[in-house]
Amino acid sequence: MTTAIVRVEQREPVRGAALAAEDGAAPGAVGRAWGRLLLRCEGVPAAGPAFGLRHPDGRYEACWALFPGHPLPAGLREAWAPGGWYAAALHEGPYDRIEETLRLILNEWLPQGGFRRREGPAVERLLTDPRKAGEAELRTELLVPVQPEPVK
Repeated sequence: MTTAIVRVEQREPVRGAALAAEDGAAPGAVGRAWGRLLLRCEGVPAAGPAFGLRHPDGRYEACWALFPGHPLPAGLREAWAPGGWYAAALHEGPYDRIEETLRLILNEWLPQGGFRRREGPAVERLLTDPRKAGEAELRTELLVPVQPEPVK
């Protein structure tokens, strides 16, 4: 399911071409959004791994990483994976179990890690192409935005 190692890393913002999932972060809706996004971005050069934005209000956006200045593919909107500090962990396996890994970060690591959640979406970076890998081979880097816990 996941490696137990959580790292804290600073990341640069990433521009993407986004397609919103119709029913928020429900697994079926997310899968359909990814399917439509991958079709629309066929032939578009990728500036890095595709990424998902899991917003705190329940919205989900599937995003294709774009090079600076590259036009948006038809029917997609611009979205950004925000820069800043993140708690990062590797999720291994099916996408429908990503929420379990996120809960581990939020409920087990975060309370003891010296950080607290900051505003912004959690980012899911697809390290393997779901069109070419079986469920067991899928690798997704999960990034939860954090900031240091204030000194008391």
